[in-house]
Amino acid sequence: MTLSPIFPVSARPARPVLAALVAGTCLAGPAFALTPDELWEQNRAYLEASGYAVDADISRDGDDLTVDELRLTMTTEIEDDEDLSMVLTMSDLTYAARGDEVELVMPASMPMTMEGESDEGPFSVEMTLTTEGLSQLFSGTPEDVAARYEADEVGVTVDSVAGPDDVVLEDMFAILISGASGTARIASADGFDIEQVFNADTISYRFDVIAPEESGEEGEVHATGSFAGTSFGGTLFLPAAEDGTQMDPASMLTSGMRMDTTMIHTGGEMQLSGNSEGEEFSFGQTSAGGQLIAQLSGEGLHYDVSGTDITMQLQSDELPFPVQVSLAEAGFGLTMPLAAGEEPSPLGLRITLRDAVVPEGLWAMVDPAGALPHEPLTVDARLSGAARLFHDLTDAEALEDMDPGEAPGELTSLNLDMLELKAGGAALQAEGQFDIDNTVQSKLNPDMPKATGTLEVTAQGVMGLIQTLGEMGLIPADQAMMAPMMVGMFARQVSGPDDLASTIEITEDESLLVNGNPMMP
Repeated sequence: MTLSPIFPVSARPARPVLAALVAGTCLAGPAFALTPDELWEQNRAYLEASGYAVDADISRDGDDLTVDELRLTMTTEIEDDEDLSMVLTMSDLTYAARGDEVELVMPASMPMTMEGESDEGPFSVEMTLTTEGLSQLFSGTPEDVAARYEADEVGVTVDSVAGPDDVVLEDMFAILISGASGTARIASADGFDIEQVFNADTISYRFDVIAPEESGEEGEVHATGSFAGTSFGGTLFLPAAEDGTQMDPASMLTSGMRMDTTMIHTGGEMQLSGNSEGEEFSFGQTSAGGQLIAQLSGEGLHYDVSGTDITMQLQSDELPFPVQVSLAEAGFGLTMPLAAGEEPSPLGLRITLRDAVVPEGLWAMVDPAGALPHEPLTVDARLSGAARLFHDLTDAEALEDMDPGEAPGELTSLNLDMLELKAGGAALQAEGQFDIDNTVQSKLNPDMPKATGTLEVTAQGVMGLIQTLGEMGLIPADQAMMAPMMVGMFARQVSGPDDLASTIEITEDESLLVNGNPMMP
């Protein structure tokens, strides 16, 4: 089976296995003949390492091997004494000998069924995998499998979803990958070491949900979208599954699983429409490109997603006018530890909304007289630091045993790498670094540990903005009048009365200094 090595772990078996069917496992392989039986056994071991119990009906025709029916079972513990069990079934996968290589041949249209059992009752999903011009060739040895693959089109449709209450949703989802190609390599020793590259001309999708009559609800949602010029690359290590045990995501991480992947696209669009309780709505979005970076291991998680030249349109019966917003850039990033340890681990957070152009209709609601400059808005905040965990965040039992109010870890340092705010003709920038000593109680706040460090702040046009907001009645007039006095206590002028700067420092003896002047003993 052609295996997508980058995203094999999921509490929902459909996702990794469908990815496995559309992505290959690479470049020129070792000069040894690989047999169909060897490739099947390697694929089987990979699926077991991905968390599945594998059951298959096998038949042979000469050197060729056919998996007449493949059943993949995954059981995930939701909470104590409550499991979610799912079985994905597919058929007619042929491993055909092609000299020194093996070709994985799949039917042009293959039905797939996923059945499951939750605490609310049984459910089932009927799907169809379609391919056009698909070629998947494997070479090498069972310990070092290389593959190359290409396809004119690969598609997956979700034909029906039946829930515990006999509610059935039909033809609700479809994804189509056009112009797909890629290479991959899986080396297996103590586990599976994987490298993969994947490219697609376009990836398009649609989503349709109409509330069935038997649900007693009214409403529907329809969405279409696409990505152009998609490229994907990454590495993954999966620890081998032990005999008789079924791997789950938490045990994979603690056993050494690690993932590092990047996905890029050169343009995307999405259109969504529907109604709920008689209210119509629609939403559209386009972007000139985007990037997603994901890194995961037992030690920690790093996730960063961003897009450029984004436009969004929203229209609803509940809004007095259509809303359109554009941004030069939007992004979100998160870095956090997952494993307990004596040494601190990296921590980070990023939120970026740059040059957001707000429609005049919204400005008119807060600024009907046009007193404020209607310039693009910017929020860009980037934090970093380090933290020490007391419990593994993948250990559900340990987290459940924590006392109410108990923190799973502690900060050891916190840095404001960048803060940039622009709105209403004013701008503010800040950066700073603070070390935290959790063994000492703070003199400034007994509920907090001791912190030492410096924060640098600069601001332009803030006093003018406060005065304007006061005149507009958006902030109380007495507070607007007190603002210059407060700013005078905490800021110094740089090049003019509304060009300000401030240095805030907490010294080693926990004196609080503002521009070198003590504020607290």
